[in-house]
Amino acid sequence: MCYAEEPVVVDDGTMCRVPTPTPGPNGLWTSKQPSAAHGPARVEHFREAGGILITAGMREKVANLADEYFKLTGNGLTVTSGYRPPDRQARAMYDKIVREGETKVKNLYRSQTLIDEILKAYRAHKDNPTVAVAEIQKTIEAQVERGSYISNHLRSNAIDVRKATTNLGSLKTAVSKVGGRVVVEGDHYHVELH
Repeated sequence: MCYAEEPVVVDDGTMCRVPTPTPGPNGLWTSKQPSAAHGPARVEHFREAGGILITAGMREKVANLADEYFKLTGNGLTVTSGYRPPDRQARAMYDKIVREGETKVKNLYRSQTLIDEILKAYRAHKDNPTVAVAEIQKTIEAQVERGSYISNHLRSNAIDVRKATTNLGSLKTAVSKVGGRVVVEGDHYHVELH
């Protein structure tokens, strides 16, 4: 499991390799948002990995997707990434390039012009990770200024869903009901929602 963006410490004195949720009904999580003044808490069928960003508009889309997925499977979804401003997108892309290699990353993106600009920034500074990430961020910021987006995470209309706990066929069916597409990536499913 990759925790490059969200490191998790698991007690090495146990058999666990990843943290597990608190015991309870599979796939049900109570939203933290509503208070007693707003009525009972909504039962959410998704949970978020720590430290990710999800905008209010996207949260509603994710909730609708998770509801559809729950109807099909009785299980919830785990969202591992959401909205990524340029600094987070730069870090994610740097880590992916290092982990999977330039060729695989290049083939993942639709716009070869945009990915070539990012790979050029990476190559120029790959021996210094801090500078490389900063240069990738500058490149992404310049692209956004031009109205070009290497990833829909930058527009807050994409999430990543944990692959290990998700049925791909059911996810695709749920996404087709709410509108969007699924892309299979390394350890997660990239989901774009319309």
